[in-house]
Amino acid sequence: MQNALTQLWFPALFAAAVVGVLLSTLVLHRIKMDFPRVYSDIGSPSLFNSSIKNNWLFLKFLWKGDYRKLGNPSLTKLCILLQVYTVLYTILFFAPFLQADEFAKYLLQICHEPR
Repeated sequence: MQNALTQLWFPALFAAAVVGVLLSTLVLHRIKMDFPRVYSDIGSPSLFNSSIKNNWLFLKFLWKGDYRKLGNPSLTKLCILLQVYTVLYTILFFAPFLQADEFAKYLLQICHEPR
């Protein structure tokens, strides 16, 4: 059972990564077209022009909610979607390592210990 889940996990993770790249590219393109100054302020990041500094500036822009200050409802929706996607992708990435059945056994053991 575990091997079958692992075989499904990697293709799902790869497909999700492709979706993430496309979504990030879409968000960056919208910022570039609609808000060139903001795009410049976050280092003009792109798929092929990426550095630690650019990534940090973009992540800071995304997670601090600076996109809300721009007053663009469609960009706001895209940024929120990217935030939700990032959280879900992180969960998917770590899912095989969580060993939920061991955690459940531990919780049952704690609950049944005499006090």
